[in-house]
Amino acid sequence: MSLQSWQQNSWLVQHTATTDEILNLLGISDRDLSACHVTGLPSDWRFAIAYNAALQAGHGCISARLAIEPAGRIITIA
Repeated sequence: MSLQSWQQNSWLVQHTATTDEILNLLGISDRDLSACHVTGLPSDWRFAIAYNAALQAGHGCISARLAIEPAGRIITIA
């Protein structure tokens, strides 16, 4: 089953993120990167917070329609 068929069945809805949504995701990532360095938290919690920071940053980049090619240069996905 293709993504187009999911969209035709209304199981998937196209969404264009706003600048505020992208900045919010990146802000959450920054917050979590700071929080994962808090001493006194168990290491598994610190890892979970750092992992969430990476997820939010990735979501922000995808929402901004950016991809990183294997060569390392950033391209816009049309």
